[in-house]
Amino acid sequence: MEEETPTTKFQAIYFIMGHYNEDDNVDPKLNGFDCPFCDSPVLYADTEDELARKVMQIYDGKVSVEGDWETCYPDVICDMQGNLLNDVYQKIVGEPFDPDEIEYSFGRETVTQFWKREKWRWFPHSKQ
Repeated sequence: MEEETPTTKFQAIYFIMGHYNEDDNVDPKLNGFDCPFCDSPVLYADTEDELARKVMQIYDGKVSVEGDWETCYPDVICDMQGNLLNDVYQKIVGEPFDPDEIEYSFGRETVTQFWKREKWRWFPHSKQ
């Protein structure tokens, strides 16, 4: 989709999801939990304004990305260290974003818990 550059400060990730199962060689407790694919679309930007423009172009259907993301907002917005930027997300989409209130994995975890477990896919240094 896009490539990060040395000046990139922000990422918006649109998760393509699956679920862990017995064949995935993970802790059996994770079977059935959401699993994002590493090739999920990512927008990169140097500034908040640039990221906002790119997100809204996809949302408005003016720019096409792999998959059907029209009228969709990204699942997370983060900095280049993998920290969720809830205030930036809220500013861009105009809606509150509280990752402790949004549930994934059929209500078994929040976005905060999910991101802590899965962000290594984009930020290998964070693997637990």
